[in-house]
Amino acid sequence: MRCAVGVLALSALIASAGPAGADGLDRRDLEKAYVVQLDREDRSFSWSGDVGSCVAGEPAGPVQSDSLDALNFFRSVAGLSPVRLDAGASMAAQQAALMMAANGELSHYPTRFWRCASPEGIAAAGRSNLAMGTTGPKAIGGYLNDDGPSNQQVGHRTWLLHPGLRSVGIGSTPNTNAIAVFGDGVEYDPAPAQVTVAWPAAGPFSAGMVPSRWSLTTTSELAGDGSGWEGTSVTVSKGSRTWNPPIISRDRALVWYMDDTGTGTYQVRLSGPQAYDYDVEVFQPTVQMTVTPRLTGKARVGQSLMLRTGMWRPAASQTSVRWRVGKRVLPHSGRMLRVRRWMRGKTVKVRITAAHSDLRDLSLTLRKGPIKR
Repeated sequence: MRCAVGVLALSALIASAGPAGADGLDRRDLEKAYVVQLDREDRSFSWSGDVGSCVAGEPAGPVQSDSLDALNFFRSVAGLSPVRLDAGASMAAQQAALMMAANGELSHYPTRFWRCASPEGIAAAGRSNLAMGTTGPKAIGGYLNDDGPSNQQVGHRTWLLHPGLRSVGIGSTPNTNAIAVFGDGVEYDPAPAQVTVAWPAAGPFSAGMVPSRWSLTTTSELAGDGSGWEGTSVTVSKGSRTWNPPIISRDRALVWYMDDTGTGTYQVRLSGPQAYDYDVEVFQPTVQMTVTPRLTGKARVGQSLMLRTGMWRPAASQTSVRWRVGKRVLPHSGRMLRVRRWMRGKTVKVRITAAHSDLRDLSLTLRKGPIKR
């Protein structure tokens, strides 16, 4: 995934005593909300446009609402208020996303000679976060990660986690995305709350959201020139290790590179003209069970046992099955087991495991028996 953001002056963002954290989300609530986000990212994408005909179209189904919900999920983790979707700004962002897809590159300064160029798309490209190789709700997480050699200032993240942001425009094609973060239709609170925004946020934080570039910014620094970060150092402790991660940007946000982003509790301390002290508790969420599996049928020779595998979230979770009779593991992974004579007197167990690449597996063991004649 490639992202690009222009070097543009941010409008008002001011400082408080400590970073905002998950706004009312304890670990369990955050885990549930993150699994919902994975469901959004896993949904298929469709749209009414066509690159070959230079038709911008619009995303179909829940893509737009899912994208907005994704953005507001990340903002809630950062302790920020939700934003709304502006129809006009979204139409312009859609034109920009089409231009990026048609030309196979990202630019905040496309010209009228670009394929599928339009005045609306050209203007929107200069006031939007842009992404290629990802789209819809999944692009939001990419902006928050802000990987790539040109994104050391984490500009995408800073725009989307602006405390004063009130509305955005979103445009998506199958492999590009544009989010208008200023200009027509995008609104900001003229007097935003004086807050400090850390990413990862203080408190519980899902492992799948942890970037290698950590950042902290304040409303006052985003309203200024970033000079307030001069002389600030960062110290991080985790378990028995304490280190000073390299600072890679002192612009509106203070950004440092982390060589450890695994699970555990990180104690972060900023020292200097501005001092902050907070903990980030990185944990690995687990696949969720929404309908409990059942093992039905009679535990008798000649009968069949049937496994109902239940329902799991995210919906894209993959399930696997392992049968055991007594101490013997069967080379059988189906949902039905025929009860044989040799099983008599033994207990049948079946273990079902649900797995997702971004989550810890969840397993459940069911049993029937002892088997009767």
